[in-house]
Order: sequence, then C-alpha cells, then structure tokens
Amino acid sequence: MKKIYIILSSLLVIFLFSGTIQAQNLYISGENELSSSKDINEDWEIILYSSIGNQSSSDITSKVKIHVEEMTTGHNYAICWGINCLPSTSDFDWDKSDEFVINANSITSMGTFSAHYYCTDYVSDPIPGKGVLVFTFYNVNNPDDNCTLKGTFIFTDGGSVSETYSIPSVNVNYTNDNILSVSAENSDNYQLSIFDLNGVQVANANFSTSYSGNFNNLQKGVYFYTILDSQGKFAAKGKILTEK
Repeated sequence: MKKIYIILSSLLVIFLFSGTIQAQNLYISGENELSSSKDINEDWEIILYSSIGNQSSSDITSKVKIHVEEMTTGHNYAICWGINCLPSTSDFDWDKSDEFVINANSITSMGTFSAHYYCTDYVSDPIPGKGVLVFTFYNVNNPDDNCTLKGTFIFTDGGSVSETYSIPSVNVNYTNDNILSVSAENSDNYQLSIFDLNGVQVANANFSTSYSGNFNNLQKGVYFYTILDSQGKFAAKGKILTEK
C-alpha cells in the first residue's frame, strides 16, 4: 500500500510540474497569420499591427524575437515594441528587443507592436519580392510561455494596401511638402516623437488639441512617428516619407 501511495504521489508531482512548464499565458489577440502587399511604385514599406494578451493574474515581462523564413535579397525589416522603434536589419534570426511589461489579464493596445518591412535600404532601388517573418513573443522569466505571429509581406508592381494606426478621435495628415498635421477631438497632453530608421529621435513636440510642423530640415527618407497621450498610451503611430 505504501509503495502505491509513493507511486501515486510521484505521478501527481510530475503532473503538476509538467502543467507549470506547459502553462501558456501569452497569446495573440486576433489572427496569428497576417499578410499585406504593396506596389513598389507607391510605397516602400509595409506595416502590420497586432496585439498580445496576457491571461495570467500576474504581470509578464516580455520580449519579441524574429525568425526569417523567407526574404528577398535587398529587403530588410524593423519592429516597434512598446514605445521604442528599433533599427532595421536583415538578420535571419534576431533577438534584441526591449523588454515590455504586459499587465495581468490584459491585451496590449494595437499600436504597441508593429512590424515594418522594406523593399529597399533607401540607397538602392526598390526590389519586388516577398518576406515571411515569424515573431515570437515570450516571457523573459519563462521562455516556454510564448506565442507566435507570422507575417507575409509582398511587394509587387501593381496593387497596394496602405496601413496606419490612430485612435478614432485623433486625425493625422502628412502632405508632400513635408507638413505633418494632427488634430484631436479631446484635449490632452499629447507627445509627438519622430524617429529615423536607426531608432534615433530627430524631433519632438507637445500639444493639447492640434499640431502642425514642417519637416523640410530632415534628410530625404522614411521616419517613424508616435503620438502618446498623457497616460503614455498610443494615440497614433505610423511613418512619414520626407521629400526634398
């Protein structure tokens, strides 16, 4: 009888231990496979957005790593994670993101994560082609607790899909003469930041309901912008292409 009790106790310990290891608290909110295409004559960047959920009762410190399944030579990619946009790269395995805390029983806002895929390095001519990237969001303290998002990016010579993000009460407009205009229905202490492709902040401003800025002083190229509200949440996020 004692031997049976010991065996049953051992099996129970193994079962509980296994359950702890296999617990999955992080998940993709929405589709876990996304795709988009653009015409290289209209734009050189494709952006995909997703939200990550945490179904546990504790906050989770997370990071994201990237594996490239397929990528046309000359293409590269970057991500924005949390409040930072990281430099573009063509590495096939990348794990250098910042840490970001996902609160207990919550889902990140749509602007927290964005994947950016480019058909050029902005020195060479744009190249039609395809990229397939797998993004793995994982618990820093338990890497086995993770979830994956697959993104397919296609650049062609015809047909395009434009993508930006902003909450309904904030409107962002950018013109060919490098004027960025923002209007908000609700007054708040908004913070606008402009970053280059290396993640370096090149401009910033604060406003309450409206903003208009001229960026003719910037070198020709692609820049990211983020607009945060007074709570540090994304009100808008996207990119601008400056023209000289």
